Amino acid sequence: MNENPSIYWLIIPILLLIICSSFFSAAETAYTTLNIGKIETLVNKKAFGAKLIKKQFSFFNQTLVTLLICNNVVNIASSALLSSLLAKALVGNLSNYVALFSTLVMTPIIVLLGEITPKLIAKYHPINTAQVICYPLSFFYYLFWIFTYPISKIGKKIYITNTEEDLKNIIDVAQNEGVLETNESIMAQNALDLDSIKVKKHYVRLKDVVSVNVNNSNISEILDVFVETNYSRLPVINN
Repeated sequence: MNENPSIYWLIIPILLLIICSSFFSAAETAYTTLNIGKIETLVNKKAFGAKLIKKQFSFFNQTLVTLLICNNVVNIASSALLSSLLAKALVGNLSNYVALFSTLVMTPIIVLLGEITPKLIAKYHPINTAQVICYPLSFFYYLFWIFTYPISKIGKKIYITNTEEDLKNIIDVAQNEGVLETNESIMAQNALDLDSIKVKKHYVRLKDVVSVNVNNSNISEILDVFVETNYSRLPVINN
């Protein structure tokens, strides 16, 4: 092992690059986990960074390309620096295996600290992660704009308004998670089906309508009708 003091100065930039990798990985997961509903809620509450997050989300393709470019750059750079460090540190026959040692050391570090851990944190805390990341991300967004803009135009816009089927599934999930009561879920589902429901399936014929006569009914009789029918409202007729 070579005791060259200069090798220790390479450790600091390697650690910084690993932190940057964690940053970009967390940002990627946070922005892919967010949806426009959560973002609008943040904007309405005037939460920190809400407007900037909304702006970045509206250019999602470009934001995603920026994060992918940055993440790959820092991962490649950290591997290159580690190879340089090992080339200086290893002597004799071991110096012939710099690439192997670099791969064996850097791969688990990048996977665990630069990918899995930050992505898990961002998945469970996407809003907080986005609020922390949004302003630093703007710097890289404009730094790589000349590269990300044309690349982002290759694919079609990823995020579109949810379809009716998507909304129904979201309502089901909300009910299962306890966000909506069963009757609220049913009402929401039925509201989405209003345009396809025929009136004749639900209308009540006039002779079957329960009503009270303004001239012939007293308060006691009206109360009895409410109790018997369990209705909250009754039509009043003048006949």
